[in-house]
Amino acid sequence: MKGSQRLHSNRHLVLLTVLVVALVLPAYLNAYSSIDRFVYEFTPRSESTAVKLVTHTASIGAFLAYSAIMLIYDYYRYKRLSNHTLIFLVALALSIAVVALLKATTRVPRPEFVVAENKSVIYLIAHVYAFPSGHTTRAAVLACVVSRRFNIPLKYTLLYPIVIGATRMLLGVHWFSDVLAAITIGCWIAVLSEKICSKLAISNREQALSQLAGREG
Repeated sequence: MKGSQRLHSNRHLVLLTVLVVALVLPAYLNAYSSIDRFVYEFTPRSESTAVKLVTHTASIGAFLAYSAIMLIYDYYRYKRLSNHTLIFLVALALSIAVVALLKATTRVPRPEFVVAENKSVIYLIAHVYAFPSGHTTRAAVLACVVSRRFNIPLKYTLLYPIVIGATRMLLGVHWFSDVLAAITIGCWIAVLSEKICSKLAISNREQALSQLAGREG
């Protein structure tokens, strides 16, 4: 059973990797500009408090708070770091790194933004470059982790990153392609993080068994 689950996970990771490449490559070739501009022109703008509050639930600050809540919960419930929390922390770190790398290399400007060459790379990544949406990527990561942790169908939890992506577009700070790619990238990062944590757990278990066998010998 576990072997079939691993095979299922490996297949998902390969498929998501191919899909991520297929969605990221056009950003480097500036192939999204026409459809992005078309969708942008027909997307209404909203600066409402509700939209801003919803979008803020996927900010880095909010996700650091979620991390702290998970760690506190694990401490009082298990007295140790749970595997689900570890996967979330790894995925969060990877999402920040991957988004920053893609923004720095694709250099797609946000709607109505003009890239100022005298700004630092960190400023450009945080405020000017658009692809992919960091908020939506993090929301997709959380959706996947919540789906696995609480056994909720992914089609329901994915509503969260879809809503976050919609708020980013309503605020006029991201293109359609930024949001579309971000949802896939977030799911890919979540699956990759689960794979990494699984490998680490197996390695630690084998090391512990080896040490135990050595002491018994």
